[in-house]
Amino acid sequence: MDGMMVLSRREEDERANDAVTTSVVVAAHVATLMEARRRALTAAQIHRPWYRGSVPGQLANRPRNFALGFQCILRDIFGVEGLPPVSRPRAV
Repeated sequence: MDGMMVLSRREEDERANDAVTTSVVVAAHVATLMEARRRALTAAQIHRPWYRGSVPGQLANRPRNFALGFQCILRDIFGVEGLPPVSRPRAV
């Protein structure tokens, strides 16, 4: 019986209670985290905007200018004012 540890009935009960107490504490913590997540998601849904991006009747998120976009494309491909083009020519 050198390798065996003899425990009294009271010590065995305390170990069992420790396991039960630990599981109860962990379950309560998980329940608290889940409740906090549920409340955060509910709050996020309340403050969510009714629209996304540019929609008719609303101000645009970014100013759109076709001529400026075309100029930027030409600048990227051919360069401007002596500067080299941004994009590289494709090898055929």
